[in-house]
Amino acid sequence: MMRWPVPWFVPALALFLTGAGVAVPYLRTAFTEIIIDTARITVREGILSRRVQSLELFRIQDVTSLHPWWQRLFGIGTVIVLSSDSNNPQWRLPGIRDAEQLRSDLNRAAIALRDTKGIREFNMGKV
Repeated sequence: MMRWPVPWFVPALALFLTGAGVAVPYLRTAFTEIIIDTARITVREGILSRRVQSLELFRIQDVTSLHPWWQRLFGIGTVIVLSSDSNNPQWRLPGIRDAEQLRSDLNRAAIALRDTKGIREFNMGKV
């Protein structure tokens, strides 16, 4: 009989670390609430402590939707919003159903709000 030269706790530790690597992103997404209304995006996130932040829709500069293979299996995607907000220039909205449709809707809403408020967008520095 051949003995296994690896201590018993090594595979158990590897299994635990793999499980934690999957569970933490899942819990982070599960405890994130995203509310999108006609004026802003509000994100409430946190497992033990809570963080709430908002982005006015007229500040949106660009919206991208990402659909990695493992998210496509569940019919979800990630929406990335680039904004003119200096504190939070990039917003990541994970676990969104119909992410491509939301991307399109956010682009249209941002343009409409800028037109309504008479706000013009211009880039300084990067072209």
